Amino acid sequence: MTAEEAQELLGRCLVYMKAEEVAEDEHECALVCDLIQAAAAYLQEIGIRRNEVPEKIYEMQLLFPMVLHDYDHRDDTQAQADYPMGLRRKMNLYKQRAILYND
Repeated sequence: MTAEEAQELLGRCLVYMKAEEVAEDEHECALVCDLIQAAAAYLQEIGIRRNEVPEKIYEMQLLFPMVLHDYDHRDDTQAQADYPMGLRRKMNLYKQRAILYND
């Protein structure tokens, strides 16, 4: 992913999060970028690859909800909060599809 593509992805994610003001804070912006990279790496690790899912579904139903959840829970001192059940179901669905179509 090019730097320009990463900036566009960050912008779309901030709009999804309703946090456009974060773009003006360098540290918060860097945090969201790190969360995007971590979420994308996690999705790839469980078998959900960006190029195998329609872009809007990947972003709006998987990647951005994960980033929003992690951003909202960034200050939790307890054990990492699990993803909401609806998001977990979508992740499981696309993971199962990846297994079926990649074997």
